[in-house]
Amino acid sequence: MVLGLYQQRGPERVGIVMKKIAVLLLPIVLCCSGVLAADFSLSGYFESQLDMQSYEQTTYLNRNELSFNLQARITEMVFFECDLVFQGYQGETEESYVDLLPEKFSEQASQLAPRIFKDDTFLDNAVVSLFYDWGVLMIGKQQFQQGSAFVWNPSDLLTEKDPFEPGYDKPGINAFVCEYRIRDDASLVFAISPEESWHQSFRQLSWRQSGELLSFRLNYGAVDLDQEAGCAVPNGSFTYISGDLVIPLHYFFFWSEFLRAEGSKEIDRWLVGGKLLVTDTMSIIAEYYYNGWGRNDSEDYTLVDWVQAIDSPLFPLGEKYFQVSLNIDPTPSLSVMPMFIENLSDGSYSFSPSITYQITSQLSWTTTALFFTGGPDCEFRNDRTRLWSRLKVYF
Repeated sequence: MVLGLYQQRGPERVGIVMKKIAVLLLPIVLCCSGVLAADFSLSGYFESQLDMQSYEQTTYLNRNELSFNLQARITEMVFFECDLVFQGYQGETEESYVDLLPEKFSEQASQLAPRIFKDDTFLDNAVVSLFYDWGVLMIGKQQFQQGSAFVWNPSDLLTEKDPFEPGYDKPGINAFVCEYRIRDDASLVFAISPEESWHQSFRQLSWRQSGELLSFRLNYGAVDLDQEAGCAVPNGSFTYISGDLVIPLHYFFFWSEFLRAEGSKEIDRWLVGGKLLVTDTMSIIAEYYYNGWGRNDSEDYTLVDWVQAIDSPLFPLGEKYFQVSLNIDPTPSLSVMPMFIENLSDGSYSFSPSITYQITSQLSWTTTALFFTGGPDCEFRNDRTRLWSRLKVYF
């Protein structure tokens, strides 16, 4: 499976696999098109985000996104949903690795092709759901979120999550998911994300259970991480065991995640965290993350490690992390979240205050700033600051 360094969004990532999924989806939709108008809805949003970064000079990148969401109840057992997304970029649409990597990698970075932000049109979350008495089948590009933690999800090897904006939607993946209900609070879930061959395809069997006292998920799966040599992440296809747990108490929520790869003598990645409800309008979230696929010192970071971490937040650089954040809602329409993240392995840290203002029920505005403090070879080094502001209109 192509992940990390090679994972892309949009048509580049979909490629041949998306065409195969479409061939499977279209007959179902077209055969039932006669009743499509019986239960049909169309909605969407327009989102404009200005991203400013400072490295020796200030650069600007503006992303405009227009998304149309189609939902159709075709029959009592067939439901179809898809998002048609148009993306356009203005400003500094080419990002050189010379500006992103530490100075000691300047020579190698100059030989790497720049990161390019291209205008794009693609289908996201195009999925057909078939409902049965025993469960549901979901076929297509869909949300397949795993894990219970806030900032990182070490049990999830498939979908990206921005640690500085953990509440933002993860991208959809091409998958076939079968959920078989054992009882009301427990399900057996089989998922496969197809690639060119079976051993390259992501496969996972899960037991998922939820209740008032605790909720958990255990996974047994196989994945192909085709990474460059020298990377701390295991190369090639391997099996793994992973899971997550949530225990809700009166004013406190506890959660944990883990992942152990085939052949490992210890758990590769694990996380513990919790949320304390201080008042009705304020809560504190803290997490400790052990990433056994990371390095324990900035001197050990390789060029491949850096490029991989820049291209995908699935594999951060460090071995140990800690984060604490506050969620403050002074009014029903205003939310403030200052977040502190420290890379305990190299001693660098970031501070990212964020403000979200719900102007109307259909209009929201979010502004987030990132301030880094650390040495020249650290993950959060001093020479970078970032600010983004996003306006989102629903219709």
